[in-house]
Amino acid sequence: MTNHAWAQDPNSVIAPLTPHSTSPASILTLSGAIKRTLANNPQLATYTFQQQALDGERTTAQLDPQSSISIEIENVLGTGERSGVKGAELTLALSSVLELGGKKDARNALISQKRQLLAAQKQLSRLIYWPTLRVAT
Repeated sequence: MTNHAWAQDPNSVIAPLTPHSTSPASILTLSGAIKRTLANNPQLATYTFQQQALDGERTTAQLDPQSSISIEIENVLGTGERSGVKGAELTLALSSVLELGGKKDARNALISQKRQLLAAQKQLSRLIYWPTLRVAT
């Protein structure tokens, strides 16, 4: 066997570049390596973005329905008796949706269920990915 790291068996352990460093921060344990591998896995990183999307959905679900205002002008610039703005009619309308039946609570409950499902899917993905991690001997 040669002394080149690139020519070694892929299952062998390669010594760190600074073998004399024994501080606790520089020692990589098996559990630490697994945690770092799972934390930096691109497939598992998608769950972070999905979680952020659900956070946005939760923010939207907690909003009350939007109110609106409208103004309508009729019979402006008519002829004869109604010429100019003499016969103008102005209508001002305020409107809002009244939610009944706990719709806001139902939206929030749905988001909570989606969050729980996402957490379960992430855990399942971690468990599926787990066997692909091989321990160097």
